[in-house]
Amino acid sequence: MKLLTRQHVLFWIGYLTWDVLQAVISLSGPAGGLSPDPILALYTSLLLLIPKIILFYCIYIVALKPLITKKQSAVLSVLYATIATVTTLMLYRGLMFYVIFPKIYRVDMSAAHFFHLSSLVISLFDLLVAVFLLIIYELYRYTKSSKERERRLEQEKLLSELNYLKAQINPHFLFNVLSSVHALSRNKAPEAADVTLRLSKLMRFMLFEAKRTTIGITEEIKILEDYIELEKVRFSSKLTVKFEKSIDNEALQIAPLVLLPFVENAFKHGPGESRFQSFVNINLSVNNGMLVFEVKNSVEESYYSDDSTNTGLANIKRRLELIYPGYQLKLEREQNVFLATLKFKLLNHE
Repeated sequence: MKLLTRQHVLFWIGYLTWDVLQAVISLSGPAGGLSPDPILALYTSLLLLIPKIILFYCIYIVALKPLITKKQSAVLSVLYATIATVTTLMLYRGLMFYVIFPKIYRVDMSAAHFFHLSSLVISLFDLLVAVFLLIIYELYRYTKSSKERERRLEQEKLLSELNYLKAQINPHFLFNVLSSVHALSRNKAPEAADVTLRLSKLMRFMLFEAKRTTIGITEEIKILEDYIELEKVRFSSKLTVKFEKSIDNEALQIAPLVLLPFVENAFKHGPGESRFQSFVNINLSVNNGMLVFEVKNSVEESYYSDDSTNTGLANIKRRLELIYPGYQLKLEREQNVFLATLKFKLLNHE
């Protein structure tokens, strides 16, 4: 927080104006015993503004700022603020007792006492009003700027983390698909052209569309279908695949590539690790904005998966936590079947 700002200058000018006006008004009444001359009131207010400015910036520099930045203990801050208050109170009282009353308003001070209790209390109150108002403003400004800074840092952190997780997921996926193309080129060359075309579409999506924050739900489905077709060609007759969809609103948006890792995982640990006939059943439904995505696949009896060591699954879980905080993910294993059920609320960007 910068000290010499336009807001501070405007505050002191506004406070000085208010102080002069209230001095003239109060001295113009029947109880006013001093001259209501605005020039005299201006001289008085200017003189009394000096200890108020000194007190505020002393408290701000040696007490408030070190306290809120946690560079100083509360005890020391209170001690320094007390010393500054007492010192400036004496300065304020000295200006009133030796300059303002006898020099400006020509009041005889021979019978008055410098340390008169009620006069000291009134002086302290007048001294602290402006100081407290500006301290409150500075605390408000500091709190607001801190929250804004935290919000920006959190956004930057989430964006960096999402980009990092995407960067981990995408190459892993492309590596698996390229492996499929390699195997196909060796064993089923006549179908390689169609597979290459599908792969080019997938790569184009990875390079351009996946950078967007959200895509249409139909776009995500198309990516799933292209990937499934690649895997069907790869595993041929040993694999049975079913993909059922029920979407009540195609205008809904979804974060790109949040569903694909579950399909990829099903093929990897299902037919990818099986010597026998395998199946992958996928069901995607969206009803009133609620997405339910079920992926069921066969697994070998000896297959065992430790979720804590599954990097791809851990990454997508983290992405889901960041993008869809209320998501639900259930992973079940029953004999030779593995079922992943994902639920979260989509947003409408129609």
